[in-house]
Amino acid sequence: MKFKSLLIVSLLVLGQSTQAGDFTRFIKACGFGALIGAGVGVASLAAENKPSEHYANIPRGASLGLYAGIAYGAYLVAPQPKNQMRQDIEFGSATMIIPTFAQNKVDGISVSSSVYNF
Repeated sequence: MKFKSLLIVSLLVLGQSTQAGDFTRFIKACGFGALIGAGVGVASLAAENKPSEHYANIPRGASLGLYAGIAYGAYLVAPQPKNQMRQDIEFGSATMIIPTFAQNKVDGISVSSSVYNF
């Protein structure tokens, strides 16, 4: 019962905007998390004095692995924020020659150079 409600809630969190590829990645992350957790539960039996009394470690590990898989799967399918920094920063120099005016006549020139544009 707990697994079904958790699955329904996770599907609602994903919403309608997910694509088939995103849903597949989410389900794979959940499945691999449960398998890895069950494997850790089996491996923990080796550390017990009486392993036959601690078989509950296997479903407990699978459950914890499923939770970790749900968290990782939600992270995978969540929209990533766009980078707000500009990537077209120029490090070259640009020189401009601009005429200067005084009393409606050309008075001289002004040289301007840009070292760093951002």
